[in-house]
Amino acid sequence: MKYWTSRPILLALVSILVIVMLVLGACAKAPAPALAPKPAPAPTPAPTPVRTGTVEVRATDAPPTGVSKIVVTTSNIQVHNAAAPEDSWITVVDKETTFDLVAIQGAEVLLGTQNIAAGTYTQIRLDVSKVVVTLEGKDVTAKLPGEKLKVVRNWEVKPGEKTILTLDFDADKFVVVTGKDNVQVKPVLKLDVTQGDRPLKGKPAGPPAPAAPQVLRANLASEPATIDPNRASWSQERTVIMQVFEGLLGFNQDLTLKPVVAKEIPSTANGGISADGKTYTFKLRDNVTWSDGKKVIAKDFEYSIKRMLNPDLAAEYASFYFDIVGSEAYNGAAGKDEATKTSLKNALGVKAVDDATLQITLAQPRPTFPQLMALWPVYPVREDIITKFGDKWTEPPNYIGNGPFLLTEWVHQDHMTFKANPAYWGAKPKLTEIQLKMISDVNAELAAYKNNELDLSRVPPGTEKATMADTALSKEILRYNELTTFAFQFNVTSPPFDNKKLRQALAMAVDRVAFVDKVRSGVGKPAYSWVPPGMPGHDPNLGKEYDFNPVKAKQLLTEAGYPDVSKLPELKFQYSDTAGNRLIAQFMQGQMKENLGINLTLEPMESKAFTQMVNQEKHTWAWFGWGADYPDPDNWLPELFGTNAGNNHTAYSNPQFDALSKQAKQEQDNTRRLQMWADAQKMVMADAPIVTMFYRERFWLMKPYVKGLKTTGMDGVVPGDTFFGDVAIQK
Repeated sequence: MKYWTSRPILLALVSILVIVMLVLGACAKAPAPALAPKPAPAPTPAPTPVRTGTVEVRATDAPPTGVSKIVVTTSNIQVHNAAAPEDSWITVVDKETTFDLVAIQGAEVLLGTQNIAAGTYTQIRLDVSKVVVTLEGKDVTAKLPGEKLKVVRNWEVKPGEKTILTLDFDADKFVVVTGKDNVQVKPVLKLDVTQGDRPLKGKPAGPPAPAAPQVLRANLASEPATIDPNRASWSQERTVIMQVFEGLLGFNQDLTLKPVVAKEIPSTANGGISADGKTYTFKLRDNVTWSDGKKVIAKDFEYSIKRMLNPDLAAEYASFYFDIVGSEAYNGAAGKDEATKTSLKNALGVKAVDDATLQITLAQPRPTFPQLMALWPVYPVREDIITKFGDKWTEPPNYIGNGPFLLTEWVHQDHMTFKANPAYWGAKPKLTEIQLKMISDVNAELAAYKNNELDLSRVPPGTEKATMADTALSKEILRYNELTTFAFQFNVTSPPFDNKKLRQALAMAVDRVAFVDKVRSGVGKPAYSWVPPGMPGHDPNLGKEYDFNPVKAKQLLTEAGYPDVSKLPELKFQYSDTAGNRLIAQFMQGQMKENLGINLTLEPMESKAFTQMVNQEKHTWAWFGWGADYPDPDNWLPELFGTNAGNNHTAYSNPQFDALSKQAKQEQDNTRRLQMWADAQKMVMADAPIVTMFYRERFWLMKPYVKGLKTTGMDGVVPGDTFFGDVAIQK
């Protein structure tokens, strides 16, 4: 992560474009994947034609202020084929190349060439072994992160066609100058994929086209239940909030922390964290303003945090912040008189020391507390606005924020319109407008995309394979892994789901492999445990006892007291009534009938009504998903399975789990902490309050003229919603 001191040196954008031209051919360094087409048999062997592509490095931006050279040494560029084992990589460039980013403005640097087999590729990685920055005449060797730089994204190498992979270093995370003798490098890569030749910069193919309107059109899929940052918990709500508000801290594309409204990330070294780990001091930037021009001050954060913890607000994410002194007592005072509530509120460990200083005191250390302070429930909100407009404060034009966009229009159940915030204190967004539709039917959404009414679109479940085979749409696929798990959740206080043996039987009666293949068209991976791949704490072997086994499921059903399923009470399954969810519900209904002889009753509901039903824990058996708020297992376990936790909608309660979670949240040793979370996850899986189904892989369509979209494993309902300010429309 990057740190800015009192002597920041602004670095202008430095792009490193690595273009890998990949064509069909024999790959000398790795066998062709199973997906590659097999050549017809010939009577005599014929030499394989050698058709090579070119790897180029280009930079075209102005040199950074105060920096005369940025000399980068790279080597060992590799790609990964989807059909190959996880540890099998194909090397496309193996030589070391050194180049000066400042000196090669507009020029081309050839790194090497290689042939590669046709097929689906999922990743590209490379080594950056050394970076030397010449700052005010002095060479400083940068500190490197140590690991290979990697981009995870799927792309196709097609027979007889050229594929261009453009690796682009995110400049503001590439070279961070924090002092003449201290240069830190945390490179982040993004990847663009195109077919065919691309004109070089500085050599345009014909006269420049007129500038395209900078309007991005996407789909929320449904009406948000709330867009109040203190109350929001669902992905649609998050997508809206991320455009209008910014917090003290935030996440980079690689999910490392970054300072946003805060000048720096608190640490013991900079005095932001006390020696005992219990007091955090945030220093605010002095140039951050609200969209109406008023300055953002520490008091705005104090008010927001205390409001989020107010028991009358019933914020689902309040329990995330129970480490703050007095927070749990205040949040649990719903039945107390106003005088008691006021006293508890005043005792909270949250204080604006002055306009530029916020101090938060914890009851015990929490290693992941900085990540919690990057989440939307503690974004600043305006007390005067909320006092004046009450529940209407989230309606435009009352919805005052400090982010890059303004909510200017909300036609309920139809669409939202956002305009660039002219008073935004940070880098001005490239987009002038964002339009978010509320099309619940994914088929209608795709039709709007094909009719050029949307720039991004979901793909109807079950059509992914057909989309990949489509000549036009296959070139517009946006596909990447998410830190998201989907599951069926039981209300364990509602009979017969209060019977653990019954829940375990249902978990074993579901064929997850068939689900991913038939319902998801092979997009995603079967899930047997809760914490997803790519997260610390993921255990690929956990939960395998719930692998598809109808015989064992029937045995457990007998042990549960139901040898005759006709004696079983009616089982009802609730879900938000969308095309995708209907397929899921029908699949589950078929599985129960086929494997256990159970007639499952389906109860589709309007999206907002379903959300409210689950939040109030009035459901019995429902479909749900959880995406990471921050990349740590303590975001996946205590807040969803802890007794009375705000996001615990299974009503699951296990005192042993609660005790272990409390201990893990305070543990300073990371190895021991992760082991505690591993043990806690085992408890949850053994008790089966949920049936994990699949780890989601995002599979969308995106128009080729949408440039600069930065996706992460923690995106909201719309891909790349954290970084819409970097998106541009280039038609």
